[in-house]
Amino acid sequence: MILSSWLSLLFTLSSLTMATASKLFQGYKKSLPTYSSPSSTSSSSVCNDGEWGIRSLIVPELVENGTTESIVLDCIYCLNEGEDHRIVVKWFLNDDPQPIYQWIPERHSRHASKRLSGRINLNYSIDSANPLTQYRAINIIKPTTDLSGDYSCVVMSPDNGDSKKAKMIVYAPPTKIEFNYTREVKEMPSALRKTRGDSKEDSPLNPSFEELLSSSPSHSSYTQSSTGLLRCDIKGVYPMPEVSIYRIGDENGTNPWPVTVVDTRIEEDKHRHAYNVRKVSLINDATLIKKFGLQPSIFECLVTLQLPNKKVVKRQKIMYTPVVNTFQAKGGQHRLGTTFLITLLTVFSGKLVLTLLGWQ
Repeated sequence: MILSSWLSLLFTLSSLTMATASKLFQGYKKSLPTYSSPSSTSSSSVCNDGEWGIRSLIVPELVENGTTESIVLDCIYCLNEGEDHRIVVKWFLNDDPQPIYQWIPERHSRHASKRLSGRINLNYSIDSANPLTQYRAINIIKPTTDLSGDYSCVVMSPDNGDSKKAKMIVYAPPTKIEFNYTREVKEMPSALRKTRGDSKEDSPLNPSFEELLSSSPSHSSYTQSSTGLLRCDIKGVYPMPEVSIYRIGDENGTNPWPVTVVDTRIEEDKHRHAYNVRKVSLINDATLIKKFGLQPSIFECLVTLQLPNKKVVKRQKIMYTPVVNTFQAKGGQHRLGTTFLITLLTVFSGKLVLTLLGWQ
């Protein structure tokens, strides 16, 4: 009798324990994602507010060329509970109708386009615990400038579809900046020489130096006009930069004196997806001397990449010394070479006073 009562009690406790354990297990099981079928929904992909679609697109805005091993572009979306979850995730670049990446969870299929073959890591998983989101992101290996553009993520199901777009710029500072100059000297008849009349009104009160040299009869006056061509060559830059050439105004770099650009050449390096740019400016030595004197001038080629929320600046400097014009009288009787330096020119009381170094 006693043994029978104990057996009955143990059976009752055992039944209660199994029932409780079963309920606990069922509750725990419901809290876990089911991996048997893509149609199931895990907690991380369900829309709590009932709005199916892409919540955010995470795309790096700026990437410097050749400085990063890999980058991740992520497309965060959510799905409505109870709907068909046979989704397809696609990534597009610019206006190319062919996706650069496609993932179909139901078929366990991932594919990268030929354009990015070998440049997308197909083993990358953003969320390995969720079969509906684990391969939604793309991992691009060693991004380069040719991968700049608008990236679009498209998520589709039999009942819904959504897309978002974001821009990424892979920029490249110049690989090389060459800044130099060449000088050009042209000989031409002096524009200052004039035929004088006999009257005092026709004769200049203070004749110029050119006119003094050309006053000897039977000798023609000539002027050598010196100009400098400043050339700035920028190699391997992306995107297209802003380039300016100017004379540095003072030691602090303020009050720059801009120089007019007379020629611009742009070459697109399609292999490297970059630009080679040349800017040429013209300097007249006479103008330079008149404005700043005979001292050497420091010129700068400034290359600027105007990027979203960022500015990349590179610069190159050169020193340029203007040349004093040379005036000649044909016949060899009067000659002032460019190597002679005029140190003082003073006009006082209608008389011309010259102080010369190295007169021969």
